[in-house]
Amino acid sequence: MMMERALKILMTGGLAVLCALIAIGNFNYPDLNQRFVQHVLSMDTVEGPMAAHGLRSPLAWEMGFWSIVGGEALAAAFFAWGAVELARARLSKGNCSPPATN
Repeated sequence: MMMERALKILMTGGLAVLCALIAIGNFNYPDLNQRFVQHVLSMDTVEGPMAAHGLRSPLAWEMGFWSIVGGEALAAAFFAWGAVELARARLSKGNCSPPATN
């Protein structure tokens, strides 16, 4: 049981680090992923009537990209918070189970 709790803390902390590294990478080197978001939002490879639904505004591309980066950073913060709370619950001396009734 204690091993499972430790693994949950490790996994949640690892996800926090992964999300943080992705957000930092996108913040420091935005060019490649920004071009990908532009490509996806503009729907430049779609032909026919669906092509009219693409976003052609550079402002929309920027807002889309930075909202993705913000979501990654927010996910990293929540995963880190979860890992801290899991560690705090594991280290607490309190009894979390309800009292037994006969």
